[in-house]
Amino acid sequence: MKRQDEERIAALLAKAMAMVCVRNTMLESIHAGRMPVTNTGDFSDVFVIDGDGNLIPWKELSRIDDEEMRDLMRQVVNPSTRFSFASASQSSEHLLIAGSGLPINGTNPNLMEAWQRARSGPEEY
Repeated sequence: MKRQDEERIAALLAKAMAMVCVRNTMLESIHAGRMPVTNTGDFSDVFVIDGDGNLIPWKELSRIDDEEMRDLMRQVVNPSTRFSFASASQSSEHLLIAGSGLPINGTNPNLMEAWQRARSGPEEY
């Protein structure tokens, strides 16, 4: 297989993995929050006042706590592992077809089904 084909397949798999394993996790809820206005463009003029009255510069602010980080990692790692197993079970020929830009559902429905299964299932890794 040519290096260019391998790179195209790797890019396709990375995009598919991000879509299947990262989208629609709690990361979407974190992203959905309000963004503050910055007049400087680098947020150096934005501060948050916490419950104790501490003034925290935006750039120093933690936007996700430890529990949320653990939950996010579980929501990403579990389907990522299943995705990796599903992708590894596909032949190079199918991955080349997928990497060619042809419609996956039209050429190999099993590949897309395997990727969709990566988002579901009771397995935990």
